[in-house]
Amino acid sequence: MKIKGFSLLELIIVVAILSLLLSILLELIIVVAILSLLLSISIPYYIKYKKNAYLASIYYSFTNCARSLALDYSWNSTVKSKICNFQYTTDTCEIYIDETKPDYPVRIKGNTCNISLKGFHFSCEIKSLKKVYCYEQK
Repeated sequence: MKIKGFSLLELIIVVAILSLLLSILLELIIVVAILSLLLSISIPYYIKYKKNAYLASIYYSFTNCARSLALDYSWNSTVKSKICNFQYTTDTCEIYIDETKPDYPVRIKGNTCNISLKGFHFSCEIKSLKKVYCYEQK
């Protein structure tokens, strides 16, 4: 039996190939949908992870800088200020020893240290002796 110049076997082969291609296309659409869903869930967590890592890096750099100034001052009382540098940014903060404040003598010039790092904006403050607070600016 022939339909418009095609034998039945040829038509069956064409239909089988088309159905195979459609099933592959449908499977690809499902895979893309699953990957899109996974990415839409994971990207906010990844951004939060990066932000927390940058914040921890800034906190430890700033804390080490303040400790270094206190140590330098304890060895040589003429050393009364220091510039704090942070990884992955050119932002710096100046800290100094305020001899009139014995409760916590290490201070930040301007009271707050503002750092921009890879699209995030952070601030650090010294609240009391041995208490450094770093947080994301909103």
